[in-house]
Amino acid sequence: MIRSRTARGFVPNFEAGGTKSVDRTEPQIGSKALLEIYTKYKDEWLVELLFDDLLGWSDWFVADRMLGPLGLVSLGSNTVDGFADYSPGNMQGARFESGLDNSPMYDVRARATHAFCSWLLLTHSAPHLRASSSTRASRPTAAC
Repeated sequence: MIRSRTARGFVPNFEAGGTKSVDRTEPQIGSKALLEIYTKYKDEWLVELLFDDLLGWSDWFVADRMLGPLGLVSLGSNTVDGFADYSPGNMQGARFESGLDNSPMYDVRARATHAFCSWLLLTHSAPHLRASSSTRASRPTAAC
């Protein structure tokens, strides 16, 4: 993906079929990966090949994703030159850019299931806390 870097330094998080993301990248791990490869194999040619692209990506990230004097990271996706991925300016864009977009912590159903299972466990395990025995399930469901 690093070879798909734009003139601004942005590295897309996907490229397929002649299209690529225009303002959504992935976590900044390319330099760390290169350092680990170099440490193990001492391949200077690989460092020479990738260094400028990785530096440009880091420069883009600092310019476009770091906020104000505190240097906080703000992940997301923005409209660029009139083109927008389907997630500009919203939480889904940040999820995509975090690299955790398939994580259960972002899954509404998983959160609802967790809340239900917590309620079920509480009402099943603590009879003195439930309103009446008729509201208690007899056993946890398979989802829990």
